[in-house]
Amino acid sequence: MKILALETSAKAVSAAVTEGGRVLALGFQDTGLTHSRTLMPIVEHILKNAAIPIVHGIPGSILAALTGAIITERVYVVPGAGNLLTEAINKYDNGVIVGVTLFYAVLSVASIILGDILMATVDPRISFTTKDR
Repeated sequence: MKILALETSAKAVSAAVTEGGRVLALGFQDTGLTHSRTLMPIVEHILKNAAIPIVHGIPGSILAALTGAIITERVYVVPGAGNLLTEAINKYDNGVIVGVTLFYAVLSVASIILGDILMATVDPRISFTTKDR
């Protein structure tokens, strides 16, 4: 039940983004129907273009799961960093508040960097190297 509370909204958004990416891939990309009658070229073109919005949403999903975990841990009284944070706020324990906030900040930055690296691997237009113009 607790995992369902965390993952339900993220899966709905992921499904909507995936569906939108698939429709865009079918609409704007030559999927290879004229060159081949097999399914694999179609799947490769569709997945290549549909993966970009999916990968783009990964850092946001991670951040939503982190912030949702704070609320879920408090509601279901599950021991964790979110419950620790809310108890520290209620007790005015500034050291724990700063520590848990720093923990969440590091996880947030790590998820954004991970998303950038994944985006560079999926999207050929993004590169971390400098080019002479």
